[in-house]
Amino acid sequence: MDSARAHRAKQELHAERDVLLKRADKRVDAHSTQKDDGKNNARALLWTCGLLLLPSVAYISIMLAWFFTFHDSIAKFLAIFVCCLAASLVVIVLSFRWLTGKTRPWLWWVGFFTFQACLAALVIGFFLYYRNLIYYWNYTEMRSYTNVAAAQDDAAFPDAYMFLFTED
Repeated sequence: MDSARAHRAKQELHAERDVLLKRADKRVDAHSTQKDDGKNNARALLWTCGLLLLPSVAYISIMLAWFFTFHDSIAKFLAIFVCCLAASLVVIVLSFRWLTGKTRPWLWWVGFFTFQACLAALVIGFFLYYRNLIYYWNYTEMRSYTNVAAAQDDAAFPDAYMFLFTED
C-alpha cells in the first residue's frame, strides 16, 4: 500500500511543470548572484546607529533625571519625561505620508523605540531610585554637629540630623 502511494506521488511530481522543482536538488549559490561591494556592513551599522540614537538619548536623559533631578524637583523630572515622550510622538507623526508627503517607515520605528526607551527608563529608574538612591540622599542629608552649646539657636542648624552637645 505504501509503495503504491509513493509511486503515485512520484508520478504526480513528474507531471508538474514547476520551475523550482526542476532545480530543487541542486545547490543554489546565493553569493554568486549578489554583488557585494563591501559597503553592506557599513550600511547596516549606519542604519543601526540611526535607529538607536534618539532612543539612547531619551533613555540616558531620563535615567540621569532620576539620579540628579528627581530628588530636587519632581516637576523638572516630569518635564524632562514629557519632553522625551513628546519627541517620540512627533517623530512617529512625521513618519506618516499625509503630513510630509513621503512615507518613512524607519522614522516610525525610531519613534516607537524612543517611546519604549522612555517607558523603560521610567520603570527601571523608579526601581533603582527607591531601592538604592533614596538611601544615598538620606545619608547625605543627615548632618551631624558636634560641640554645640545647648543655648545656641536651633535655626542656625536647619539641616541637622544629630547634635552632640558640649559638657558645659
